[in-house]
Amino acid sequence: MTVIGNPHVCQNGGNDCNDDNISINPGTEELYNGVDDNCNGEIDEGYCTCSSCDDCEVKLNDQTCSVVMLTASIMNYPGSICINTPQAFNNKIFDCMGHEIDGTGSSYGIYLYGKSRNTIKNCIITDWYRGIYLRYSSNNNIANNIVNSNNYGVYLYSSNGVLEENEISDNSIGIYSSRSSSTINSNLVCGNSRYDFYAYRSNWQSSSGNNNNCSVPDGWNDNGKRGCTYRCSDMVHIF
Repeated sequence: MTVIGNPHVCQNGGNDCNDDNISINPGTEELYNGVDDNCNGEIDEGYCTCSSCDDCEVKLNDQTCSVVMLTASIMNYPGSICINTPQAFNNKIFDCMGHEIDGTGSSYGIYLYGKSRNTIKNCIITDWYRGIYLRYSSNNNIANNIVNSNNYGVYLYSSNGVLEENEISDNSIGIYSSRSSSTINSNLVCGNSRYDFYAYRSNWQSSSGNNNNCSVPDGWNDNGKRGCTYRCSDMVHIF
C-alpha cells in the first residue's frame, strides 16, 4: 500500500486502539464517557463517583481518583462537616454536577485545611455555618457554585485562589476574607443580609477582580471601580 502525505487516520497501525476515530489515541486526555480515549486498556480511569459525604471523602482520599463527581444531593446532613479536608485532596477536581450539599445550619459544608491546586465546581451549598471554608490553602479554584442560606457563604483564611462565576446569595456574609489574597471574577454576590463582601479590618491585601455583582462591598473594589462593577439592583447575569 502506498501512503501519500500524512493522513490523520491510519488504516493499518498507528499504535492507537481505534484507527477510525482521530480523537482516540495514546496522546489524548481520558474523558468520562465510557470509552478508552487514551488507549491504555482502561476506561474512564481517574474518574470516581460518590453519593454521600463519607463516600466522597473516601474517593477524595483515593490516589487513583483525580476527578470525583457527586451523583446525588445530600440533604440535611446530620454530621459536623461534610467534606472535612481529606488528606489526599490536592490536585483534584470535586464536581457536584449540580447536586446539593445541605446541612442543618452548623459547621462547614466543604472544609480545606492546607490543601492546594483543587477545583470545586457545580455545587449547591446550603444551610451551613460556613458553606465553603478554605484555611491555609493555596491555588484552589472555586467555580460555578451556588452558595446560599449559610452564615458565611465562602470563608477564606490565610488562603489564595480564584473565585469565579459563583452565585453567593442569601447568606449573612457572602464572601469573607482574612489574611487572604484572591482573584475574584464574575460572581453574583447579592441579597446577603450583612455584607456581600467583607474583609477582616477591611484589608483585602492584594485581592483583585472584575465583573462582580454586589451592593454591600465593605471596601471591596473591582478593578477600576468603586465597589462591584454591577449593583445587585441591576441584576446583571455575568455568567
